[in-house]
Amino acid sequence: MFRKPDSAQSSLWQHTRQLLGIASGGVSHREKLLSALGAFIAVAVLCLAAPHLWGEADVLFATSIGASTVLLFAIPHGPLSQPWPVLLGYSVSAVIGVACQQWIPITELAAASAVGGAVLAMHYLRCLHPPGGAAALAAVLGGEHLTALGYDYLLAPILCNAALMVALAVAYNLWLPHRRYPAHLARRPHSDGDTAVQADTRAAPHITHEDVAHALQQMDLYVDVSPEDLCELFELAENHARESADSAVAIEPRAFYSNGETGFRWQIYEVEAIAAAKDEAANDDRVRVTYRIVHGPDCGQCQSLPLVDFRQRVRARVRRSQGHWVRETPAASQPR
Repeated sequence: MFRKPDSAQSSLWQHTRQLLGIASGGVSHREKLLSALGAFIAVAVLCLAAPHLWGEADVLFATSIGASTVLLFAIPHGPLSQPWPVLLGYSVSAVIGVACQQWIPITELAAASAVGGAVLAMHYLRCLHPPGGAAALAAVLGGEHLTALGYDYLLAPILCNAALMVALAVAYNLWLPHRRYPAHLARRPHSDGDTAVQADTRAAPHITHEDVAHALQQMDLYVDVSPEDLCELFELAENHARESADSAVAIEPRAFYSNGETGFRWQIYEVEAIAAAKDEAANDDRVRVTYRIVHGPDCGQCQSLPLVDFRQRVRARVRRSQGHWVRETPAASQPR
């Protein structure tokens, strides 16, 4: 007769699962089949087309494309799967690999330098793509038939195959709204009223692990992050928001401000000028703020609001840091 495992066994299994990194849950069977079908079609097209475009042997040089196929069709919205990381990640890695092969006479040192240099370059160029490391390594260890290509290795087979894979990913996922590639094309549509800042006096509900897991299931798309990591991320963000909640926001020219919204409603404003009407006292209802939207809906537009209204619209002063907009440390000066 089947006996239900006790709590000790269950706890041991949970600990083992987390230690080994076994994902909990997953996407639907439909999504798994779509990923497999897309990978099948992409590799089939590549193997059939490549010999006629840039030679039979070159297909063997681009086995790292198989790893890219997994990323583009199983995780199409992952940051490592987007066109910039795929195309530039391969390109810079191939160049570094060929350079190391030609200038470093010791093979072992050349191979290590190629991969390490590729990782460093991809980090700084914001184009991390793991198969790029394989392309760099292949440039050193691929044998005479590959090293004879020199820097032509960048164009064919590497860049040509990568471009073809990106084109196939765009075409295949175009007909599947939740999978559209690049990830920007799959964002959910929003109504015109979504950009308006709506006051809500109710306390924001606390997001639990179950809420995050449910949201991932609703997306029905593989996301390369666990519910536990997302919950920790939300907790850190909530703590940071609470610490800054009571800080007054100083409105100053050339500074950047966030409306505090999320998703499609999130906007970043750059204050271009603060001016009072002539012959009027400089109080909040007479002073006007001219600002430009630098991120979000209506990006690029210039608008103007009374200072009192602009204060109600913004929630935090922000700055650009490592490619992200982050809350700025409250200034010592008093708000205008």
